[in-house]
Amino acid sequence: MIALNGGKEEMPKTNQVESRTARVSPKTNQVESRTARVSPKTNQVESRTARVSLKTNQVKSRTARVSSKTDQVESKTARVSPKTNQVKCKTVRVRGKMAHMQKITQKTAADMSVSAAVL
Repeated sequence: MIALNGGKEEMPKTNQVESRTARVSPKTNQVESRTARVSPKTNQVESRTARVSLKTNQVKSRTARVSSKTDQVESKTARVSPKTNQVKCKTVRVRGKMAHMQKITQKTAADMSVSAAVL
């Protein structure tokens, strides 16, 4: 159903995942980034990305975007500090009549697990 070699299968009529991609760093043989996109007609998650730092092999940032037609969360981003491996900042953007942005500095491991649950 899903290609594991970085290819993609398109199934827009079935509301299934349109593509999944995993990139591997040639230097470390570690996963550099992961991406999953869903067809925009479904109003589901349009893309999810996880990037890994080459120096620490830890997650550097996570991003989740939702289709802008739904007036739901357009993007969520969590960045991780390379020194502490903790969440450095969270950004939430909402599109629509009540558009706003929040940046919160987190220093606990519990907050990191919450951001991991987003992906």
